[in-house]
Amino acid sequence: MFSRDDRTDWGYDNTNGKGYKTVADGGNYDNMTETMRNFYSVHPFYLGLEPDGKAHGVFIFNSNAQEVTLGPAPHMVYRTIGGQLELFYFPGPTPEEVIQQYQQVIGKPMVPPYWALDRGIPIDVMTLDIDYMDKYKDFTYDKKNWSGLPELAEKLHTLGLKLEIVLDPGIEPTTDGWKRAQSMDAGFIEWASQDLVPKQLQEQYPFAKNSKAMLYASWPDFHVAAPDFLDPSGKTAKWWASELERFHKSVAFDSIWLDLNEPSSFSTNVKIPWFWSSLNWHSKIKSLFCQLNQSKLEIPPYRTVSMFWWENEGRPGDSPATNFLSSKTLCMEGRTGKGKHTIYDTHNIYGLYETMASSEAIKRATGKRGLVVARQRPGMTTVESRKNEFQLVIAPDTIKLDDREINEKLELDRGNNILNITSTQLIDLNKSGPVWMLTWNNL
Repeated sequence: MFSRDDRTDWGYDNTNGKGYKTVADGGNYDNMTETMRNFYSVHPFYLGLEPDGKAHGVFIFNSNAQEVTLGPAPHMVYRTIGGQLELFYFPGPTPEEVIQQYQQVIGKPMVPPYWALDRGIPIDVMTLDIDYMDKYKDFTYDKKNWSGLPELAEKLHTLGLKLEIVLDPGIEPTTDGWKRAQSMDAGFIEWASQDLVPKQLQEQYPFAKNSKAMLYASWPDFHVAAPDFLDPSGKTAKWWASELERFHKSVAFDSIWLDLNEPSSFSTNVKIPWFWSSLNWHSKIKSLFCQLNQSKLEIPPYRTVSMFWWENEGRPGDSPATNFLSSKTLCMEGRTGKGKHTIYDTHNIYGLYETMASSEAIKRATGKRGLVVARQRPGMTTVESRKNEFQLVIAPDTIKLDDREINEKLELDRGNNILNITSTQLIDLNKSGPVWMLTWNNL
């Protein structure tokens, strides 16, 4: 939320009308503690509060890496490095009405199960982190150290309590779950073409050696691949639901906590991974390396400010400047949607699609309205739920993008007081600087 006082300062950082400050960097990143750096999720929405108490809001519907910079006047500068530029302006005029208008676009929050609401007792739910798993593999439990887990779940239920389990998106290509995924034609995030697949690494895994699945390091003892939840055929979501349903027959969980779903890779473009020095843990797991010098998606002309924030961390074996968009995640050239999209364009919404698939899956597994908690959660309920059927079209009109006059599509939903601006011009990777820089003053 941004606020403006009598000196026309915008919140987050007090520029006092004298300078500029980048206050938000939108690119999902495996980080929870470092301030002023990008975190797990991207929520490209702000609510502005004026001195007279009136409010407005702006939602920027874009899934690429992005920045917000505050400056004097006051004004803010929004930058994104790709995708579609679509803005929704909510005039309020009260904060409550801004949120109501915002929800007309993204959809309203899901109705949680009754047990997820505070019932005035010290504990409602027991959450199990990944330690319950058999060597950190999804849809398994450690039958030696957690042999009584099925009975524990039943005991909790007799006490009126619920059980929540943590799941990571990474699936080992050594498991029965992987084989079932192949038999159901489910997809995984993959390389753009077969010639990019690191053959030496892929051939370690018989079930994956003929695939283009992008393998990376995570908690399990072997490499993993991330399911392609953007698969338009629905086969990947169907397989995911079947795995949850199968596991629920062994352990009667009630809720899911989705972790590492930026998606997070423990070692990307790093010569000496940090875990090699951890008592031989993962000593045979090699890093994921991207085509850094051969793709403008990996090193685009405009590098977001987080690239500079995260550089020179002193990691062993690294060069002085080693941070990329793919750092701690998958390669930007990776493909989702069964090859239709790139990670460059869909990285920030991967967790959204996993959440939607998991929400449907838990209904199938439990027969009830379950609860899904996601670490990476974009500022939109579902892509499909956004309201874009507007009653009045005002076009063409002119706005400036990087000093270029472009005829953009402006739409007004009078009933809900929502202004929508859409640009269908994609980023030009041959440009030497940011293609889109939309600035507006005195909102």
